[in-house]
Amino acid sequence: AAEEEPDVVFAIAPNLSNTGAAVPMKFFHALSSIVFEVGSVPANFVVEKVEFKNLYSSGNCTYTSNMVDEVTFNWTPAFEKKSFLQTFNKKMSDADGVVADVNIDSAVQTFMMVPQSVEDDAQLEITVSIEHTNPDASTYRNEYKFTKSLYDICATFEAGKKYTFRISSPEEVDVEVEDQLSGDGSVKSDVEISNTGISVTYIRV
Repeated sequence: AAEEEPDVVFAIAPNLSNTGAAVPMKFFHALSSIVFEVGSVPANFVVEKVEFKNLYSSGNCTYTSNMVDEVTFNWTPAFEKKSFLQTFNKKMSDADGVVADVNIDSAVQTFMMVPQSVEDDAQLEITVSIEHTNPDASTYRNEYKFTKSLYDICATFEAGKKYTFRISSPEEVDVEVEDQLSGDGSVKSDVEISNTGISVTYIRV
């Protein structure tokens, strides 16, 4: 959880002393921050949780500085890899059924990562759901998981940089057709067509 991943900042104030006034200090972020935003999505789209798998959680850090306005952090990730999970459970649709460009970037929803080169076993898994309403006004959700190689998305996390990942429904629609064929394969019966994707669509047959 993000509350267990504090930000780390570093400041240098060379040759300055406190003489009864504040000492100006410029702070530099030593970690990488990762947030999510949601693009155009269907009605009742819910971002359940997001998980990074097989990333380093700690390491050794050294820095160099020009003692004025620049600090460079050099990280050597070490120790074992782990998974980083954030639970959002955030419904993204508005009264019109579609939301665009909504950020999920509060302090407790921001991943703070050790800067590192992403290796080929790292993955990003996003769990979403579509919420449906029954005739009796009760609700239920169909859950979907999407897993992607993180290396294919972003090969490096650098110190002091903010990375934004966008969650958006694809334009294409995933349709599943089930039917029964006659013995000679010439006649279909009991045809059922289902939209198994997360995009709302109308299908004409």
